[in-house]
Amino acid sequence: MTISFEDKINFLRNQNIFNEISEEDLSKIARRWTTSSYTVDEDIFAKGSNDRSFYILYSGEIIEWEEVDEEINIISTLGAYDEFGSEAFIFNRSRIATFTSTKNSKVLTMTASNFEWLLRNFPQIKINMDALTKVHSQAEKLNFDWLHEGEIIYMITRRHPAELWIDLLKPVIALISSGLFLLVTRFIPGMIGLSTLIGGVLAIFSLLWIIWMGFDWQNDYFIITNERIVWVEEVILSRSSRQEIPLPQIQFVNVSRSYWGRVFNFGDVTIRTYTHTGNLRLTFVRDPMEFQALVDEQLVRSKDKEEESKTEALRHSIRQSLGMEIEIEDEEILEDPENEENFTLLKTRTVSYGEITYHKHWMVLLKAIWWQLVGLGAIAVVLFLKIIGSSDSFVSISMQTTLMGSFILGTILIFLLWYHFVDYRNDLYRLTSEMIIDLEKKPFGKEDSKTAPLKNIQSIRIAKHGLIQVLLNYGSVKVNVADGVLDFIYVHNPAQVQRDIFYKKRQLEISQEKSDTTREHERMTDYLKMYRKVWKDEDDQPNNMPEEIE
Repeated sequence: MTISFEDKINFLRNQNIFNEISEEDLSKIARRWTTSSYTVDEDIFAKGSNDRSFYILYSGEIIEWEEVDEEINIISTLGAYDEFGSEAFIFNRSRIATFTSTKNSKVLTMTASNFEWLLRNFPQIKINMDALTKVHSQAEKLNFDWLHEGEIIYMITRRHPAELWIDLLKPVIALISSGLFLLVTRFIPGMIGLSTLIGGVLAIFSLLWIIWMGFDWQNDYFIITNERIVWVEEVILSRSSRQEIPLPQIQFVNVSRSYWGRVFNFGDVTIRTYTHTGNLRLTFVRDPMEFQALVDEQLVRSKDKEEESKTEALRHSIRQSLGMEIEIEDEEILEDPENEENFTLLKTRTVSYGEITYHKHWMVLLKAIWWQLVGLGAIAVVLFLKIIGSSDSFVSISMQTTLMGSFILGTILIFLLWYHFVDYRNDLYRLTSEMIIDLEKKPFGKEDSKTAPLKNIQSIRIAKHGLIQVLLNYGSVKVNVADGVLDFIYVHNPAQVQRDIFYKKRQLEISQEKSDTTREHERMTDYLKMYRKVWKDEDDQPNNMPEEIE
């Protein structure tokens, strides 16, 4: 089935790269596209080919992949509205990956000559395409290890330089003050040496402050993918954090700009969730209207994909009920998370029967028991010195008294050591197939348990504060749910915890989608059976109905 001209125009109108094109020009552009259909496992083009065409996926699914060490590496998974293939034309190179259809797909194709016409006659489209290419290149360079397999980045942007200018006021004032200090004190007798030292130190400190703030500004990113909105923030050797909201949890996007924001094109973007507990406020965003438009585009795509899945399920049900041949698609399979290999006694992450359990980082235990360990070490030293009699300090104290005191004090310290260890092991966080659990239990004390359904997760924030947490890779994971917040405090590798949460959440969504599809199949089968029965009953009726009734 071909795509009508009107459907092409409506489809292209929802493409971000064509958002500033008039209806007349959009009609001209639509005539330059041809429609191609691909079946499951059919290549659109292969790695190394000299194809220079530009493509947009109209419906279906396509994966971008390459073979590395005889293993298939999926680079990205494309859905409806995703563009691909422009880099070969722009950079005049052969294809660097293979694109294969994983479902029956329809693709809009623009030949190299038509693509050249498009970029030549519509400079704004070329600017948009260059920006998209820059995003892909930047994403490869930054190599975010928290991205899921097949997840696509559509925008990477830093804060507007205006934020950096404002933050630089303090170190610049300090630098100017150091210069004024040197200028004034040079005329004071006997102060030249001291003033030069003080002014020089202040000047060096100010310059280092300026350099540090520049690096700090460069390490903050606002990111839009086909799955979520992400804010990555890092302060060198101080802290790192990542806040994110899955696309399905977004209710609406609000943009606020001051007068100077309108002049220099920056503003604040607030991503609101259904319950507002997981709202994300991004400040000094470059081109906030473009950011908002791209988020809205991803929300539309997400909704269209959901509608396409429902339509496909309906089509599948009808064909199955009529006894027709049905197409069996491969189910989405997620790889089970692997257990973490570390010291058995202080294992911080375990996977058992599909449940993932986390304990706090061993540094938390060490902070609680270090003084007991020091005390036990001191007792051992005292006993050793008493036995060998190498110190006069213990002559007046009998061996019996020393042993008794060491026993009593050692027993207390060992008990405290045991208490803190049990307390450490009793504080745990758990992920099941449907729930997220925060459990705290004191030895001989109270037990607190917080639970929340995975489906209610609105947003997730991970953070590492301080040099120790950054170096030892532990921190906190804050999970915003519909009615509150669950804090995973001092967990090892918080990025791994975040990935596990999204894994479990996605696993639940796949299970729910499968259950909904099954119910849809059963409902449609019942409808068609009833339809057939009613039709058969009508055919069996004698043809003697009054004419006015007929």
